[in-house]
Amino acid sequence: MPIPPELATETIRILSSGRAANLQAQSRSFSILKEVGEIDENFPAFDTDLPEKTTHIAFALLSAACSLAEQDRREDSISPLERAADLLSNVHVANTDGSKGAAFNCLIAAMAYYAAGQYSRAFVLLRDIEHATPVSRVLASFIRRDVDGLIRQLNDVLLADSPEFREQSVLDEWAMTLAVARTVSTAFEFVLTGQLGPLDETIDRDLDAAWSISKSGGYSAWWWLIRLLKLMLTDLRQSSPWSVLPPHFDPEVGARLRRYISLLSFGRTPVFELWTSQRIALGTALDPSSRGAVINLRTSAGKTRVAETAILKTLLENAGSKVLYIAPFRSLAFEIEESLNSTLQWMGCTVTHLYGGSRFGAADAVMASEAKIIVATPEKTRSMLRAQPEFLDDVKLVVIDEGHLIGPSERFVRNEVFLEHLRGHLSRTDSRILLLSAVLPNVQQMAQWIAGDADSAAVSNWKPAGEQFGWLRWSGKSVKLEWHGDIPSFNPSFVVATPTSKRKGARHFPRNKNEAVAATAVKLSAIGPIMIFIGQARSVPPMAKHVMTAMGDSAQTHVWPATTWNVFESACMEELGPDSLVQKAARVGIICHSNALTPQVRNAMERLMRSTPPRIIIATTTLAQGVNVGISAVIVASTSIGNKKSVGVRDFWNICGRAGRAFSDSEGKVLYALDDSLKDWQKRAARKQAKIYLNGLGSSYVESGLLVVVSRLRRVAEAAGVVFEDLLTMAAENDFSILDDQATAFGQVCDLIDDELLAMHLDPRLNADGREPAEWIDDVLRDSLASIQAATGNYPIDPDELLAFLSSRATAVLAQVPEDDDRRSLAATALPFSTARFMQADRDLFIEVAERLLQDNLALESLVWAVGAVEDWALLKAQAVVAKMPEKSELDQIREGWLGGVALSELSERVHSAAKLAKDFYGYQLPWILHAASQHIRRSAGEDTANALASLSLLTELGVPTTKAAFAYLAGLRSRVAATELARVAPEIGNSVDEVRLSLRDSAFIRGLTGRISNGTLAWVDLLLVQFRVASDGLPKCADFALSDPVPVSELYARTLGKSTFLCSLDGRFKVEVGSNDDFPFSKLADRASVSFVKDGDSWQMRQRDPRSRS
Repeated sequence: MPIPPELATETIRILSSGRAANLQAQSRSFSILKEVGEIDENFPAFDTDLPEKTTHIAFALLSAACSLAEQDRREDSISPLERAADLLSNVHVANTDGSKGAAFNCLIAAMAYYAAGQYSRAFVLLRDIEHATPVSRVLASFIRRDVDGLIRQLNDVLLADSPEFREQSVLDEWAMTLAVARTVSTAFEFVLTGQLGPLDETIDRDLDAAWSISKSGGYSAWWWLIRLLKLMLTDLRQSSPWSVLPPHFDPEVGARLRRYISLLSFGRTPVFELWTSQRIALGTALDPSSRGAVINLRTSAGKTRVAETAILKTLLENAGSKVLYIAPFRSLAFEIEESLNSTLQWMGCTVTHLYGGSRFGAADAVMASEAKIIVATPEKTRSMLRAQPEFLDDVKLVVIDEGHLIGPSERFVRNEVFLEHLRGHLSRTDSRILLLSAVLPNVQQMAQWIAGDADSAAVSNWKPAGEQFGWLRWSGKSVKLEWHGDIPSFNPSFVVATPTSKRKGARHFPRNKNEAVAATAVKLSAIGPIMIFIGQARSVPPMAKHVMTAMGDSAQTHVWPATTWNVFESACMEELGPDSLVQKAARVGIICHSNALTPQVRNAMERLMRSTPPRIIIATTTLAQGVNVGISAVIVASTSIGNKKSVGVRDFWNICGRAGRAFSDSEGKVLYALDDSLKDWQKRAARKQAKIYLNGLGSSYVESGLLVVVSRLRRVAEAAGVVFEDLLTMAAENDFSILDDQATAFGQVCDLIDDELLAMHLDPRLNADGREPAEWIDDVLRDSLASIQAATGNYPIDPDELLAFLSSRATAVLAQVPEDDDRRSLAATALPFSTARFMQADRDLFIEVAERLLQDNLALESLVWAVGAVEDWALLKAQAVVAKMPEKSELDQIREGWLGGVALSELSERVHSAAKLAKDFYGYQLPWILHAASQHIRRSAGEDTANALASLSLLTELGVPTTKAAFAYLAGLRSRVAATELARVAPEIGNSVDEVRLSLRDSAFIRGLTGRISNGTLAWVDLLLVQFRVASDGLPKCADFALSDPVPVSELYARTLGKSTFLCSLDGRFKVEVGSNDDFPFSKLADRASVSFVKDGDSWQMRQRDPRSRS
């Protein structure tokens, strides 16, 4: 009998206060110290009977929680279930090696976690625990998602012959084991196929009978196992994709939705359930009646799966539609493409990542037209829509990732105004916007902006792992770890400075805070990957050296997958030269990640991190830019980013939120490093800054950068004695000269918005009738983020004044370019307006450059000349794009090598800053100008001439000499040297990105390259062959067959026990031993979740249930 709800609630209240609460806090402290390897002598004076008392409290909580759940008070049961599981794991997980009781208590804890929706923590708790009984092994395999192990454990129970029963207890034990195994077997089948009927039947017939046996026989351990299993299955019903997703989809697409759920179920990491955070978000994300939604889930809480589901719904329910996924950083765009491809490509939904910055060329246009899902940066998207605005006609969903990246920086203001344009356009085409963020305190305000409804937001603080914060305190001689909690816990001498040699006067290590951080990270890495967070890129290499020192000369080589490592090594050799620190550190498992890396090395490094967890990551805020890598603990070494500035609170939490990997860590740890050897005032200041970060998760308001910069202009104007009406006149006349030395700053701010205002004026969706700016701006931007926030009264400008200023600027832009054709040519460039005007004046220069390129067939010599000519123009006319123009003498030394595909390491020997020039100037700024020029002359000079500049833009950005080499690069060969070599050695590789991609997936073609290409190029080719190889497990075929005896079920499974192979029913009640041969290879098909045999008339046919195998 369950406890009455009132009594259960009171029991939980009592066990949450007083002595019970103190014991729970002690158990938490005990667990932390055990996990980080503290010696018992340094433990606080815990209660001498802590394990026993804590266990009693845990089971009392469990009893109350189960009672609530069994009486339809599930929400009230979740917290006490989690707390009970915490208590049991706190005091028993450290003793599972030698104690059956500890292993049982951990199993109970894992089942309680699962019943509370904490699937990841349940998985982690049981990951390394050996279980003694068949039933515990079955349950543990299910919780661990160990599909192969689960099938083996079920076979041992369901296929075994019945033992002899000389005692009632033996019979009872066997009956309960069989009942639980049958129940888990049908539950697993529900996970794979969504068949709920067999599960319900088994629970009613078998599991309930087993529970009766446990109660009548007084088998308390069994009683708890079965009781919690019933709660687990209740949760599984509610959380399974088979239950959660169908109500959100049109029944007409049911068959294709079932295929998608099967892809999740049969994936390499099978999805049994959708997380609490995801279930909270899905209703809002998939609501077709809304214009969009804001999804605010914590880092690692499953935002991408929510977005993926919204993408699927859009494509399934809108024939011919497309989805645009805007990722603010290239690294994130690569990752999103890979993540979406892993499932949606099997749904026939092609995903393409439009590589590069502000260039949209012919190859991009082809890829965008053929794909269903386009992943691109904001800059790439803006160029695409200026070049091909009709693309948006088919877009029915836009996903904006890292949607909190809004603010007063130049890039963010440009992107915000672009998003306003995009939002206004989509609102008139019945399209939706989904904005994702992990750190978004003013979420309702953002929802009002994105969806026009403050309630169109989903918010959850749920995470798949717990969180633990603390201080890392360096005294000058040792490190003390101070863990926060109701009862603080300490590692008093976690690291102690010791001499580095026996020589007298030898230096000690560690001897400063940074060395102490390094030594702490090395010691903590025993629990999982550790990240050291540093504010500035220049501090990453010194920290890497400290970590290598802490590891010692005998540091073991880290085990990376060979193919991925070979590519990384090749990228390092090509870009950084031999024996670079980045490569040396990675060899022992240390990843050095920052924006100082070249794109090629960074891309290869991130692929390496995703392939296998590193030991230690040293990173700046670049790791907050969407790189999905698991981290067990974050050590904050420094938050300074230079110029007396510190990293923002949102970036801080985006980094720290990565601590605690789903299905890897029960909790994530965050340690903030403090230097206690400093002066008192310095220590106080550091601790104050730390508390601002640790208490600031919900305080970093997302602010419109547009509103900030316009407000700043008003303040400056008022300080100069200029009233707002005169400021409007100045804006409309484009004359700020009265402001003297502030005039340039005003012009620069206007340059951030003018070109987008022009594009909006020309957009037929926004301004079909050619209205004056005052009309369409009020219509389009009245509900902009800037207007919404201006209406709060917290700024020196109200919405009407803001719109009046923008209207004045639009009027000024139109006055400067009175002809419609010129306006359209300027808007197509996607350049800042001032630079576009200069380009308009010098149009003949760009036509001359393009014509010579055509005349010379894009030969390398003409490429070098053309780039040099445009560099000269940019030096004088493109300050808004290239704020700090490189020295021409430096460009002269590397230009030809860059365009010729020469290794960057070789170019760096000629010019020290070659890597920076390649990344910023040749890799982004100059291609932007060249692409803009191609768009600008397209109307007047014709397609061929414009395409010559477009090709030059592509080759300059990638740093390769031919379009064929560019196709190889875009097909996935992310090495300039390799792409150049392959195009030269094998010109038959193809004449488009798709043709080259197909060649690189062709094993016969790759074999033909052997001996013709270098080892470095071969490493890249091998990676692509592995990456794109069709995911098929090479299942043998089985002929149809008949069985002589009647079979009471319609589906059978091939399973093994010992050396025998059986065809059996799901619950093992029917089984028949079979042989195996080439026609009927049952032994090779056995124990595979993806294979079953279904009855068709009088015969049985093999069925492949994984959609990947059927594709």
